[in-house]
Amino acid sequence: MTSLLPRPELLSLLDCSDHHRLTLIVSPSGYGKTTLLNQWHSAQKQKIVARFCVPEDKYSVNAALSSILLEVRKKTQIIQAPFFNIFTDDVQVNEQLFIDTLLLVFESIEREIFFIIDDFQYLNFPNESNILNSLLAKMPSNVHFIFSSRSIPKVNLIPLKLNDDVLIIDSHDLSMSEEEVSKLACDICQYPLTGYDVKLITNRTEGWLSGVKIALLAINEHGLDFIKNLEKERIDIMDSFFHDIYTSLSNEGKQFFLFSAIFKCFNQELCDRVLERNNSAKFIRYLMNRSAFIIKDNTRPGWYRYHSLLNDFLNKQLSQLSGNDKLKKLHKLSSLTCIEMNVFELAAYHCLLAKDDDFIGECLIKCCSYWLKEGDFDNALKWLDEFGERKLLMNKSLSLSYAYALIFSRRFHQAQYFISLIDDLDSDLFSRDYKDDLEFLKVSLMLFQRDIDVVDRHIIERILAQSHASDNRVFSMVIAAYFEMQHGRLDEALRLAQHAKTILEKKGYVFFQSYADMIIALCDRYTGRGIQAIQYISKIYNATKMTKGSMPWLCMNVAMMVVAYEQNNPNKSHEICEMILPYVNHACVTELIATVYLYFSRLEFDLGNTQSARGILEQLNRILVLGKYPRFKSQSLCELTRQCYISSDHVMMEKLLNEHSIVLSSSVHGGVVNGDCFDEIQERYILATCYAHGLNAQFAIAYEKLDLLALDLLSLGLVSRYVIAKCNAIVMLYRAGKTQKSLSMFDVLLQEYSLSVLSRNVFDEAPGINEVLVTFSNSGAFHLPEAFLSVYSNLFNQIKPMVSFDLDSLTGKEIRVYQLLKSGLSNQDISDEMNIALSTTKWHLKNIYQKLGVKNRSEILVMNNREPLTATQSNFT
Repeated sequence: MTSLLPRPELLSLLDCSDHHRLTLIVSPSGYGKTTLLNQWHSAQKQKIVARFCVPEDKYSVNAALSSILLEVRKKTQIIQAPFFNIFTDDVQVNEQLFIDTLLLVFESIEREIFFIIDDFQYLNFPNESNILNSLLAKMPSNVHFIFSSRSIPKVNLIPLKLNDDVLIIDSHDLSMSEEEVSKLACDICQYPLTGYDVKLITNRTEGWLSGVKIALLAINEHGLDFIKNLEKERIDIMDSFFHDIYTSLSNEGKQFFLFSAIFKCFNQELCDRVLERNNSAKFIRYLMNRSAFIIKDNTRPGWYRYHSLLNDFLNKQLSQLSGNDKLKKLHKLSSLTCIEMNVFELAAYHCLLAKDDDFIGECLIKCCSYWLKEGDFDNALKWLDEFGERKLLMNKSLSLSYAYALIFSRRFHQAQYFISLIDDLDSDLFSRDYKDDLEFLKVSLMLFQRDIDVVDRHIIERILAQSHASDNRVFSMVIAAYFEMQHGRLDEALRLAQHAKTILEKKGYVFFQSYADMIIALCDRYTGRGIQAIQYISKIYNATKMTKGSMPWLCMNVAMMVVAYEQNNPNKSHEICEMILPYVNHACVTELIATVYLYFSRLEFDLGNTQSARGILEQLNRILVLGKYPRFKSQSLCELTRQCYISSDHVMMEKLLNEHSIVLSSSVHGGVVNGDCFDEIQERYILATCYAHGLNAQFAIAYEKLDLLALDLLSLGLVSRYVIAKCNAIVMLYRAGKTQKSLSMFDVLLQEYSLSVLSRNVFDEAPGINEVLVTFSNSGAFHLPEAFLSVYSNLFNQIKPMVSFDLDSLTGKEIRVYQLLKSGLSNQDISDEMNIALSTTKWHLKNIYQKLGVKNRSEILVMNNREPLTATQSNFT
């Protein structure tokens, strides 16, 4: 096997043994422990390695000591024969003599030595624990033990773990990967296997080396048809293994081993309650020490499961001995017990095995109540799908839960189909409450599939009036708060969200409570209370216990990502982004998805990863295809045009404008106020257009649009958006050469709101405002506090202040020529645009150079941080 299957990753792991006093390789038989040691031993050309394998028959302490000394003598040649010959079976070696002798031997070895004891489980003598603990505590640092065993040796591992003196390689590490199974199949299997075949073999055997080999040999014997039945086939080696473990147990232990196999996974409490005993912990420890294919559940401390092959075998034996009726009763009891223990996935597993539809329905209702409160929609859908569509439709509570989970996990087409099936049922059988619940779900589907633009305010008011009638509609207040926030009615949104949070907290709806928290923080942020928003989210995050990967965990971490960003800690924000991205998928709430992708794109762009930033936005747009989301798409467009503006990417900007049918003109088309509502889509399009104007040096046009936008936003009380629009207008004025006017406007803004409104978001969405701020400070008109400079030091360091020209000395025609020059037009293009002779254009340019104190057109473009445009770009005006 050594030549057949080299395992470099495991060998590298075992190489780390030189950093530890003790290395334990612990797993049931057949996992390749000896094979691994053979491979590692043969590769150690420079190290001293002494090794012996403990025989299966009874091994005395004298024999153990003699074998150790003999192996050490072979490798080091420091011990004389008379010394180790005294340890014969005629002389009983006591514990202290054993320890003293080995320590004396080890202390006489100067070089580093590795001592391997294979099949350590057969080494059993009095006071084994005391001897091992004393040796490990006192032996020199150049001596390393490597024990290979089917059970955990009687060693106190706690002090070793605290000092990082033990390396443990277990069955999880030894399990074969799909790649390793594929390589082994190429060596010993006569038939070519597909990737699916390899995956099936790996999953069925859980990477157990002997199981994989037996499966591959069975394929050689029975052909590829064996793979089709692999889920049902039993591997024969389990017969002898089961007999070996089973016969070594007491009658009580045999009963525990057999009946505990009904559990998918188990702990002491579950076994004690269902199997009606009080000593389950003793048998679990015994089986763990025997490494009887019992595996720790890494997701639940104190929980265990049997290897799937052993579990299948035990269940078949159990079925033969007990009969189906008794097993069904045990599964019912297991399901009810798991519900009481709040282990709902196991409860669903056992209730389905009870084969009683009424009982299954009752249990799944309790499970779904928990999952929907936690935002665990995937589990709800997984187990409801197992129950079956027809049975779900017959159960009103479960049918609503199923539709609910489909909508909030963004499976919109499935939700629409399932709700249509409910509509096809006889509505006379529906209660008034059920009809109201169904209407609420239809509104929710419209909202989450197509966002707020399709929901009428009267519908929101109607479902809000019924919000206390049913737990299924408890989220209606959050929907209403979200609706009001997106329409700019922030005070009402804040009131509803706070009220919703109180009720949701009482009812235990953790996920929707976190959604209400996000709305509260966003309302604070939009109204210019950025510091309060940060403090609120930080307080909630630190006080909330969440399961990693859960919806509440995602919501809170998205909020903390924004907090870190607003506190100008991009590294922390980027770190959170990378942590949560693997959990952000098509099934998450759209607002959450859009926020993560937009911020991650911005952070990547700030790091100079332009292509990565654009790729992230492209991925977001692909996700948004699942619904009609003009608001989120407008946010994506705005961010991409901002990046083009900063990087002076004329080509990409022109492409974006063409794709979205945006025409740059001096006219202003519409505002962002629609009645008393805020039109966020229009706001983002105006900003995107102004970024394009700024890139094209059309500063006056951009300023006019931004100034009107700022007035609209201020009238709605959207302070944070107002500040962004106003700061962009100030930058455009500054770049147009209106230095004094821009600084006066900035002065008014800061006097009205103070520096606290200048968050990281403002600096990013109003590119250049940091440069204007530096100029403003340098003029002596305003002093930047040290604390402010400290927080935003990365935005002010190495700034090359923008050079703005005072255009007041230029005539009207000269300003027009200057603007056309700035847009990259050639002299002839300027003449054509202004309908003047080429000589007249040159005369105007000569006067402009003289008045501005420059030598040529290139100097103007360079000093204003604008590269000259190419001939093809010159038409983009």
